[in-house]
Amino acid sequence: MKNIPNIVTISELSRLIGISRPTLYKYVDEYDANSEELEEEFRKLFDFIDSENTFNKIQIYDYINKNFKSSTDALIDKIKLAIVDNQELTETLNYIVDNHDKLDLKNLKTLIEKEVKGE
Repeated sequence: MKNIPNIVTISELSRLIGISRPTLYKYVDEYDANSEELEEEFRKLFDFIDSENTFNKIQIYDYINKNFKSSTDALIDKIKLAIVDNQELTETLNYIVDNHDKLDLKNLKTLIEKEVKGE
């Protein structure tokens, strides 16, 4: 598996998907050997990481966030990458977090989705 060390470290990936590094190494070995014993969710993850279309950590964080719902670490790491050098996004996210109990988050999400679609 050529892309893991180039995009994300083994330690980082194991933390994001909630398994130990030794287990992750075992799964990578099984993937490289095309073992039938490797669980499908990990085969798909490794296929995604090894894909020529995967270029950065945010893509991996998105994939993990969508397919490994038990991990909030991927979302948190994605946010950390997104707010680097983006003061407006940082302030907006802080405001939302600080006031989430006073906000209609469903409405806010709908508004953002409409804005993204250009409606």
